[in-house]
Amino acid sequence: MDRIWQWAWDRHGSRFIWTVWAISCTFSLPIYLFVTLPIVAFERSARYLEVIGVTACAVPLLALMIAMPSRRSLRLMERWAAGQEIDRTAALEGTYTYARESVPRTMWISGVWLGMLSVLVGAIAEATPPRLVQYGILGAFLGQEFS
Repeated sequence: MDRIWQWAWDRHGSRFIWTVWAISCTFSLPIYLFVTLPIVAFERSARYLEVIGVTACAVPLLALMIAMPSRRSLRLMERWAAGQEIDRTAALEGTYTYARESVPRTMWISGVWLGMLSVLVGAIAEATPPRLVQYGILGAFLGQEFS
């Protein structure tokens, strides 16, 4: 992973947050499909395409919610990467702020998001209400584990 992030920084430093978003979507989609598709199979439903579509829409939104709220703290870093003269200490402080804020945000958003996605997938697969609750709890637990 270090090589991927270093490549992203070297190639797209001035747009690094968008590169992080794209890489996160690419790596997260198979993981989220690994959670949602078994729900469809367990419910003996044939709605795989709908679930793949919903998951393919949910993952980029999740990555956007995780990466973008603290973009202000990364603005100096992106300006520095673009070659502008800025205070390097302030840019470094912004990256530390971003990193500290992103961990709890990622944990909470991932848990809530996968819980809601699991309930939605269960509803698409026509699961019973008690099963929807179970899928929500399982999704919330797995979302925090995957983050």
